[in-house]
Amino acid sequence: MSLERDFDQLDRQIDRLLRGTERNMGREYNSMLRQLRNKIGDFFAQYADSDDRLTLQEMMKYERLDKLNREVAKLTRESYTPIAREIRKGLRSSLTTSFDSTKEAVGEAQEEQSGAC
Repeated sequence: MSLERDFDQLDRQIDRLLRGTERNMGREYNSMLRQLRNKIGDFFAQYADSDDRLTLQEMMKYERLDKLNREVAKLTRESYTPIAREIRKGLRSSLTTSFDSTKEAVGEAQEEQSGAC
């Protein structure tokens, strides 16, 4: 029974680690979304007409749409690195915790079993 309790505790510990990782990833995605909205807002403010309309025709002039697409791609690439780092960190932490706790629980179960014999 002790082994089952240890695994239940391990499951709860892994869930806590993953929730922390998800929270950090959410912050990174939120930051990227804010930057993208600001960039699009800047384009809108710069190229919208007097009626606050931005047409595709206006964005096609002087390759403005292409420029916006390049800037969005650049922001996305730059934001990818911290997000990927956070994912790797969370997975590494989860795997390490799982391995160490499983090893410890199995070792304790073996000691209990050999002491009972």
